[in-house]
Amino acid sequence: MKHLLTSLLLIFAFNASARDEDFNPFAEESVPAQLISEAKSVAPGSVVTLAIQLEHEDGWHAYYKNPGGPGLPLKFDWKLPEGFELKKLHWPTPHLYNSSGTQFYVYEGSYAILADISVPDSAKPGTTAELKVTPHWQLCNDRGCLPPDSLDLSVKIPVTNETQIDDIQKSLFNAAQKSIPLTNSPWDIKVFKQGGSFIIDLSSSDSSAPELKDVVFISSDNQTNGTNPQKFEKTDTGYQISIPAAKTTGNGDEVEKLAHLSGILHSKSGWIKGDTRKGLEFNKLAFDKKTLESASFGTLLGIIGGMLLGGLILNLMPCVFPVIGLKIMGFAQQAGEDKKKVMLHGVAFAVGVLTSFWVLAGKGSEEFLC
Repeated sequence: MKHLLTSLLLIFAFNASARDEDFNPFAEESVPAQLISEAKSVAPGSVVTLAIQLEHEDGWHAYYKNPGGPGLPLKFDWKLPEGFELKKLHWPTPHLYNSSGTQFYVYEGSYAILADISVPDSAKPGTTAELKVTPHWQLCNDRGCLPPDSLDLSVKIPVTNETQIDDIQKSLFNAAQKSIPLTNSPWDIKVFKQGGSFIIDLSSSDSSAPELKDVVFISSDNQTNGTNPQKFEKTDTGYQISIPAAKTTGNGDEVEKLAHLSGILHSKSGWIKGDTRKGLEFNKLAFDKKTLESASFGTLLGIIGGMLLGGLILNLMPCVFPVIGLKIMGFAQQAGEDKKKVMLHGVAFAVGVLTSFWVLAGKGSEEFLC
């Protein structure tokens, strides 16, 4: 399915080129890319951080590992010396890009993806390690997409007895660190499953927590996408986001099998007062097994009061009001009869009414969840 959608995008690019002579889907758009080491030299048994720096021309974007819609995500093929190992990739918070009703998760302009590489204890001082990576991307703009592309990058790092940080690269790595989502914040995050959707509850009593605006969840493992609209709203205890799952049979079977959720919460207002970072990341957060309480006690009282008022008004309807008199006459006719018989009539009447409404309520709940 992904390949089909990608092909459709490329076809769109070809059509766009036919309509607009200025747009060439095979144009050589500039994608400056570098592999930069934070350290001038590394010691055996240490961890070195590399930056894969990419830059796109104005109006063009590449895709996060979850594109949100049709598009090829950024991928990296590593070729490391024996014993060297990729420990973790640190992805910057992606931008939100809306097109044709779909919200894409993209990277624009200049940015860097950080990679932690472990150096083996067996690395010998006096040697030089060459680390290689090939990033794969697809560039798109508001008129179409270019064919997928890639570029081989490498960096050579001397192995010494002590790791030496390269002061010249400090500003680059500091800026890259600030683009990475927060992992600690004053916000309490809980995730729930509800039918074929995920529910994220956010609450905080900390004074450093700002008022949130336009929060969007970006799944890091493609459990959600940008084609299904999310619902963000304020609640009595904080905020709540409802996100339809990317894949579901309609009855939520796939969702029920999941044990945890991972991703980035993107907020236009940030997550901590005075901090400009818009991303808050959580990894493999287990679903809360408690029942999701979507309404407060006061709200429930209001609902019950509305139901009672609706029931009273219903008695005045033309199809109900005449029956009330007939029912009262039936009660009057039973006056003086055997108490056991009257009691059985009353019980049968009550059970019939309750059973009818239970069946209707159950059917309505089933339709709502589906």
